Amino acid sequence: MTSDVIGAKEPEFDGAFEITGITASTITVKATVSKANGDEVTERGFLYSLSNMPSFDNGSDQIIDSGTGTGEYSLTIEGLTNNKRYYIRPYAINTKGAGYGVQRDTITNEGIFKVITVTPDSVFASSARVRGSIDAEGEGEIQAMGIYLCKKENINDVDTIYSDVSDPMETKAGMTFSCKLTGLTPSTWYYVQAFITNTYGTTTGDRDSLQTQDGKPFVGETRIMEAGYTDVTIESSVTNKGDETVTIIERGFCWAIDSVTEVPTLLNSVVSCGNGTGAFEGKITGLKSETRYYARAYATSNFSYTVYGEPILILTLIDVPTVSTNAITSIHIQNGNVDVGGSIDAPGMSPVIASGICWSTTNNDPRIEKDMVLPLTAGPGNVFSGRLSQLRGGTTYYVRAYATNNQGTGYGVVRQFTTPAIFTDGLKQFRGDARLANSIAYFSIGNYLYIFGGDIGATYTDELWRYSIAIDDWEQRRSFIDSPAKWQTSITYGQGALVYGGYNGYGDEKPGIYHYKSPENEWSYYEGPSDSAIVNRTVGYSDNSSSVFFIGGISPDSVREDVWSFDFVYNTWQKKTDFPVKQYGGIAVMIDNVAYAGMGRDAGNVCNGSIWTTDDGASTWNFQTSYAVTGNVLGGVVCNRRLYIVDESYYLIEYNPETDEWTQKSEIPDSHREFHCIYAVSNKIYIGLGKNDVKSIIIYDPVWDN
Repeated sequence: MTSDVIGAKEPEFDGAFEITGITASTITVKATVSKANGDEVTERGFLYSLSNMPSFDNGSDQIIDSGTGTGEYSLTIEGLTNNKRYYIRPYAINTKGAGYGVQRDTITNEGIFKVITVTPDSVFASSARVRGSIDAEGEGEIQAMGIYLCKKENINDVDTIYSDVSDPMETKAGMTFSCKLTGLTPSTWYYVQAFITNTYGTTTGDRDSLQTQDGKPFVGETRIMEAGYTDVTIESSVTNKGDETVTIIERGFCWAIDSVTEVPTLLNSVVSCGNGTGAFEGKITGLKSETRYYARAYATSNFSYTVYGEPILILTLIDVPTVSTNAITSIHIQNGNVDVGGSIDAPGMSPVIASGICWSTTNNDPRIEKDMVLPLTAGPGNVFSGRLSQLRGGTTYYVRAYATNNQGTGYGVVRQFTTPAIFTDGLKQFRGDARLANSIAYFSIGNYLYIFGGDIGATYTDELWRYSIAIDDWEQRRSFIDSPAKWQTSITYGQGALVYGGYNGYGDEKPGIYHYKSPENEWSYYEGPSDSAIVNRTVGYSDNSSSVFFIGGISPDSVREDVWSFDFVYNTWQKKTDFPVKQYGGIAVMIDNVAYAGMGRDAGNVCNGSIWTTDDGASTWNFQTSYAVTGNVLGGVVCNRRLYIVDESYYLIEYNPETDEWTQKSEIPDSHREFHCIYAVSNKIYIGLGKNDVKSIIIYDPVWDN
């Protein structure tokens, strides 16, 4: 007979087995062999695999229990891989073969720790501190923890691993560790990640970034402590800006002469003042006296960065004073005067005994011993100022400040300026027909200059034109309401003008007054006195009341001395005291409520060259002054309370009533000597219209005609 037990079969298990414990590398299981099925159980245990349905046939791993027979047994499967799914089946063996229990599967624990990268702090030029925080605990012994460092955004390409953890290596969740990163490069972006490595692997936190500081020192203000003739002591300070990785390996001052550069560097002259942070001072020697230098502090860090402070101007002491000349701009150049000034920057070896301005129009390096001098006394702050008066227009001036002590005179820089022109041309040309010189009437109202009538060659004209100073253009206005004429007399009155006399070529002129109202652009007529003669080329003026006055003129048969006044309010005429001489043409103006008249021609076409005055409404006339004019007077106006006339020499001639002095001024340019009209507006004189191919007005500025 066979030795096999007849009727026996493989062992059986009672229900599902239990998994009683799981770690990252172990699984503890418990099962029960319920039946031996006729033959003794000689081996029992568990089969396990990463694949489904482990068995002896598919090469699964096994763990054998130390016991035999039926009943409960428990085993711990060791050496497993963390975070893996395992399939497990209990088995039992007798002579009939292996019997299997129900399969179960489970996953081993992860085993690794979870970590967070904390924002870096204590970031310096070559170091920083980065911390990690344990977010979840793992299993097994920690082998390393620290920080990954990389210059690339892809942290997987790690440059440096820092695992020198300064804090105690705690392993509980919420505990932190920190690493000091060293050997970093200034002004560089880095990427960092915290990591922890244990038996089961390495885990990292999120990527963070930091930028190292620039590694440069900060240099403070450079100040002069004491300046001498050939040396200067200066001071400054330097800090590392709170960066513990920055040390100052050298500090000092660099300097250069002003003519070389205003921003000296280490390539220029240098005085070294040691190393370290804090205040320091240095003495620059071997300088030239009376010389301007620029100096500034510098400091070099251990990262080979050199930083400079702001440069300062150093003036070495000189025997003579050091002087500055004020700049001269357009606001200093006004009305024939120029405001000038300077300052004494250093007195020199002895006190200043004189100061001021020297100037010239021919020497671009003015000196007090050979050019014009304006003495000025320095006041508070060692500054002085004054005014150069009665300068000539269109002239270049050279000006410089000076100061003198017992050793000599020091000068500031030369300032150059050019005064405004005496004559200004280029204004818009008159668009009407050319008039013969001295044939038109003219007047001004505000900023408008008017001409009307006149001889245009074959005939006369009744046209009225005005020129706008504001827009530099001409426009035609309403024509004269009587016949075309020449040699009429016009007087500005309020916002209009009064026109008297004239000659139309037929002898039928009206002996009244025509009134032109500028705002309305209208003409009206007022009858004259029945016993007045029809005259032309009179001169007239308004006495700033309601009356206007007309002097002399030519009637058809003779030169007159009549003086007539017209009261514009009451529309009445009155014959006044005759003028001292018979005349036509000339001038009649008002200065400070006194009428000045004369300079007219007699029957022989000779100018009387004299001026008479009246301050009582032409009741009495008094001789005032005379001047030997060339030929005849072509016109005259009042500007700045002075009388300006033009004779046939084409010079402007000034009369000052305060001093009773005549002065010949500038000659009118050749282009405008065919004299037509002259006006005074806003302290300037407008002269026109010039030759036929010019037909424009020029501006004469009397304040610059000195």
